[in-house]
Amino acid sequence: MPSPLQRICWQGIQFDHPADWELTRFSGPGESGRCLLADRFFQRLDIHWQALNFAPQLDLLIEKYRKNETEDSRSVPLEGCPAPWRGLLRRTPKGNFIQAARTFPQQQMLVEATIVWPDTRQVELERAILASVTLMPPGPARLWQAMGISATIPTDYQLRSVSTKVGRIRWEFVAGKNILPRIAVERIAMPEFWLKGPLRDWLAKELPPRHELKRQELAIWGNHRGEQLICRSSAGTLARLRGRWRMRLDMAWQCELENRVYHLEFEKLSADGDLVLPELLAVHCCRQGPAFDSASRRERPTR
Repeated sequence: MPSPLQRICWQGIQFDHPADWELTRFSGPGESGRCLLADRFFQRLDIHWQALNFAPQLDLLIEKYRKNETEDSRSVPLEGCPAPWRGLLRRTPKGNFIQAARTFPQQQMLVEATIVWPDTRQVELERAILASVTLMPPGPARLWQAMGISATIPTDYQLRSVSTKVGRIRWEFVAGKNILPRIAVERIAMPEFWLKGPLRDWLAKELPPRHELKRQELAIWGNHRGEQLICRSSAGTLARLRGRWRMRLDMAWQCELENRVYHLEFEKLSADGDLVLPELLAVHCCRQGPAFDSASRRERPTR
């Protein structure tokens, strides 16, 4: 049976791939776009994208691909690929290699893809992957989807860091060049091994030092019963004289379907009081829409 396709949305681009091809390398903040996927044995898909201030000539790019040819590694034009992709098929003793490129002229974006077939070449799957590559539409928010996390982040927030510790994926975003305001999303595996008590106790222990807890309460997001807390810490003497603190809101819930705990952080300089989350911020789980959506929060129950 063919592997079902999954979708990655990363730094403004989206594409589909077989579910058993896992993301092993990805572009970070300030880097040219890249996603590298592999199965258990081989590298399978490598996608690069970059904005250019000129119109690239694909003919010259394809000739560049030919430079690595050897006696046992000859290239032929890639036939039948979805327009406007163009590329080469290289047959070698180690398998078939697809090198293809296309542009998005309006956005001045060049995308290059390498697909590796170590055994039988799957032409229909290859075409489906190439046809799925597209740029994310412009708008006030953008979907980020990879590594098991799916989140809608306002576009004025930029990726600051990614942590891929075993069983714990964390993305952090900031608005502008400063460290605040800040959004962080975590997805943590195997809670049966580390969540030994109530979720509220774990969430309180996750706070950094010198944070004063202001309020903690039950909350409901989607079909999940979770926890929410608000705390503050000093933002410096001048900010404090102006009545401003580093205010932080933490939320956590357990998705039983995925057997994962989600942890959302939002922090900004603000007057002492409730925080207002970015309106378009959403974190999705259960493969059924958002588990948390700041634009449609339910009334929070009190203890």
